[in-house]
Amino acid sequence: MIQIPTATDPALGSNRWAAGPAVALFVQPGPWTAGALIENVWSSREAGTQNVDAFSLQYDLTWNGPRGWFVESNATITSDWTAHPGDRWIVPVGGGFGKVFTVGRWSLSASAEVFYNAVRPSGGAQWSPSISLQLLFP
Repeated sequence: MIQIPTATDPALGSNRWAAGPAVALFVQPGPWTAGALIENVWSSREAGTQNVDAFSLQYDLTWNGPRGWFVESNATITSDWTAHPGDRWIVPVGGGFGKVFTVGRWSLSASAEVFYNAVRPSGGAQWSPSISLQLLFP
């Protein structure tokens, strides 16, 4: 994975290039889909502020039901290894539902999820909602 320094304000991100390994693992037994994308990036040694040493694990657990309906938990656990130990992790727990459908010749997926951030930095959000509309390609 490569992270490009595009932040226009230091509060929005780092001004350093970063790179690191990423691994994806997925299985689809029956009506279930389960998987994870795991990655960690480190910043370069070039001039700049805000070193990057960040971990993320995006997990997905989906049960595909009848007529395009599904129940899922799809969130990202993150860690900023440069932060104070008590403020490094965000661990969301929750899920939601969605439906795959067609509009004309287009296939779409719409979903809504709500997550409680069971572990979060001081001052971090307690809840995080997610609404998604995706165009699906065969």
